[in-house]
Amino acid sequence: AAVLAIYNVALPFFNGRPPGDIPQEPEVDLDNIKTLRFDVCHGFTNQRLSIVYGMIAGYRVKRAVVLPDLLTDGRDETSGEHSHSERSNFGDIYDAAHFKREMLRASILVLSQDVLPPTFEYVPSSIHQLNGLSSVAHVSIPCPLFKFALLRSEAPLVFSILNALLPSKEIQAYLSSISKSLPKYNFLHLRIENDWLEHCVKWESLPDDIVRDNCLSNSDVIDEVIPNFGFEAHVPLFVETFWEDVGDNIYSAAVNRLHMTYPVRHIADSLPDRQKRIYDVLPRESRAAISFFIAMGAARFIGNSVSTFAALLIIERRQLGHWSAQYNG
Repeated sequence: AAVLAIYNVALPFFNGRPPGDIPQEPEVDLDNIKTLRFDVCHGFTNQRLSIVYGMIAGYRVKRAVVLPDLLTDGRDETSGEHSHSERSNFGDIYDAAHFKREMLRASILVLSQDVLPPTFEYVPSSIHQLNGLSSVAHVSIPCPLFKFALLRSEAPLVFSILNALLPSKEIQAYLSSISKSLPKYNFLHLRIENDWLEHCVKWESLPDDIVRDNCLSNSDVIDEVIPNFGFEAHVPLFVETFWEDVGDNIYSAAVNRLHMTYPVRHIADSLPDRQKRIYDVLPRESRAAISFFIAMGAARFIGNSVSTFAALLIIERRQLGHWSAQYNG
């Protein structure tokens, strides 16, 4: 699919080998291996970043890393065993076999949970105690997201991990439907949900002497802002947010005005009927994953840089040489 072509170009560049030169998974002596298990936390992109942090944590302490389960609704502020969110398999969202092969090329051995001891046999630890547990075979840590600083020298590894996180076949089916019907489109990701409005109040009032005044900037005039970024009026424009949590306010009014200039599309309404019925009942983070990968395939992408979803998209797209911007200043 055209949406996935951007990754096919990028992977050889960051891994230094042609796509066909992928090592086979080695035989592992499970009785003598040291492993690291970690949780993910929050929404789709924070879970995506949690995987990056978990892989690098394992790489630093020379442990094999266990593929984590993912959360189906990351709005729950807790994580790990204390999370109330239902779990999904890593392979529901990502191509697990491809990811394991690519990580092996990056000198990180990734193992599936089903070949390892159960969770209760793991010794709980914190990210900062790992170096002192070299004699312990199996260690688990809470969600490692933002719990340590990534080194500049680790940037190639970070992008190798991100580039290896390709969509599962189930997710790819939705991307293929979009790319077949729309060979070219642009993408606007908005954060105007009710929970985002509440988040902005808290985020902008943090007492850390950092100016935080752009959480909702331009959201109420998004129809006036988009044309300034060279979005062509004849190109279909996907406008996405978590619509179930969007109220009738000045922000949704601005979205409605976009229809006066652009052929606005929504993912749910751009799928074949049978696929749409399945999409409509997918968990929140599965729909976020579909939205993320469709946005990766857009000619132009613009979003709110305060949102991890848009910020990571901007970073990943720019790394691959694709036009991306933020609308919130």
